[in-house]
Amino acid sequence: MQSVNASNNDRFIAYGEQLLSRFAVLERIGSGGYGQIYRGEDSSKGLHVAVKVEEAFTENSTHDPRRMVVEHKVLREVRGKPHFPVIYAAGKSEKGCAFIVMELLGENLTAVRKAVPNQRFSVSTLFRIAQQIVLALEALHNLNYIHRDIKPTNCCIGRTGEARKRVYLIDFGFCRKFRNSKGDFKASRQDAGFRGTVRYASERTLLRSEAGPADDLISWMYAVVEMGTDELPWTREEEMTAVLKKKREIKNADLCRELPRKMASCVDHLRSLKYDDKGETKFLGRAAADGDPRYLESGVQEEAQREPSAGFGQGRGSLNSL
Repeated sequence: MQSVNASNNDRFIAYGEQLLSRFAVLERIGSGGYGQIYRGEDSSKGLHVAVKVEEAFTENSTHDPRRMVVEHKVLREVRGKPHFPVIYAAGKSEKGCAFIVMELLGENLTAVRKAVPNQRFSVSTLFRIAQQIVLALEALHNLNYIHRDIKPTNCCIGRTGEARKRVYLIDFGFCRKFRNSKGDFKASRQDAGFRGTVRYASERTLLRSEAGPADDLISWMYAVVEMGTDELPWTREEEMTAVLKKKREIKNADLCRELPRKMASCVDHLRSLKYDDKGETKFLGRAAADGDPRYLESGVQEEAQREPSAGFGQGRGSLNSL
């Protein structure tokens, strides 16, 4: 990630500040969903880390302080799972800003995509990315959380070595438990509000209906289509109502016309799901595997010969071998 110019008088945190007598804040490298992201260094291990910082909450604040709390909780619960950044610590800075220290990752998938020819992934790379995001969602849903903001910029590759062949899911501030203490789906609220990003949101959530696991998977599907075709049919629309209209009107075959036909079966499946359907992640993972050009008829084969993006190397566990 590239650094962002900022003075040493950053209103979130002071550069050089030592967090928990262990993590030194070095520079601001970007913005998250509700705060700033900094590069830091773990003095105990000599490793670079990411520090996500939320503005201190006051009576005049417009952000929801619960998002940082939720993100912290989710990161603790997914710790050790392969498609999530490792959390190292959490606390408050000298300026009273809540922070989370976590594994420093590489570029998000939109940045990676824009660096490849025609700004779209080859079919081979696309379906390996799709598989990995499905695995991350399956793990999250098995913990009874929905993400509610699945999109390419919330998926990153690792920073170095073998980790650059892996996709990581990030930004858990919108997560919500979809099951109650008895293990049943929570009752659907009449007006659940809207959380997420309009471009990738399901039609159901754009109508402020309750989001469930299926809605995460619909967002996944829209993200996959965009990464394989450069843009979605409603990318240039600015109004939510216009986006919703196009999503409702487009035929599944037209949405996936530039992708292997197996993708249309994913769309058919996902659009048939209700709020309280968990979604068949194994079906989607298999569909992604079947979308691999090595298993498709000739005519799509040559797409696999395109050079994959930098960092997506060969070898077991890579995007090119899953």
